[in-house]
Amino acid sequence: MKNTKFVVGYVLVAGLSFLVAHPSFALPAPLRVRPGKVSQPIQSGVLVGGQSGAEFSLLGIQTESLKGSGERLVLLYGDRYGNSLKNEPGFYHVSLDRNARRLVIDLAQVSRTAVDPMKLSRILAASQLVSSSEMTMDPSDGSTNITLVLKEPARLKVTTADDSQSANQGAKVLIDLERVNLTKSMKP
Repeated sequence: MKNTKFVVGYVLVAGLSFLVAHPSFALPAPLRVRPGKVSQPIQSGVLVGGQSGAEFSLLGIQTESLKGSGERLVLLYGDRYGNSLKNEPGFYHVSLDRNARRLVIDLAQVSRTAVDPMKLSRILAASQLVSSSEMTMDPSDGSTNITLVLKEPARLKVTTADDSQSANQGAKVLIDLERVNLTKSMKP
């Protein structure tokens, strides 16, 4: 009788733990961005890439207009001393939420930056897609986080460029945002 209660209890606990853990198995894995390759466009999800290292710096952020209805955000990487980085940029994690209106950029091991939150706001002031920005630095893990709220849903592509690909301008992360035409993207 005691063994039966123990087995029933064990099965019940195991079944409940499966039900609790099961939804986490449904989360999509982040897509890896290969150096010099353009990621597939996403409307929600996570893109990761770059290299790990001791420490990096963010030398600047630029915006560029793309043909059609899009913009490019260029993140310029440097080494720990603020010199232009000559190879692949540091590890980054870019996520676009489910309704494609919030972009979060996590720059791991970037503890120094030449761009502060006010400068970032000025850089993005003329943006056709970005309505507001927020920038925080986490001293405990040495990362810089940038959150952009978009005016309308967007599709995202990410690529990197290093010194050999970018005419001696150093390592870059290129984030392309393109407007999403909701009538075309809706499924019947």
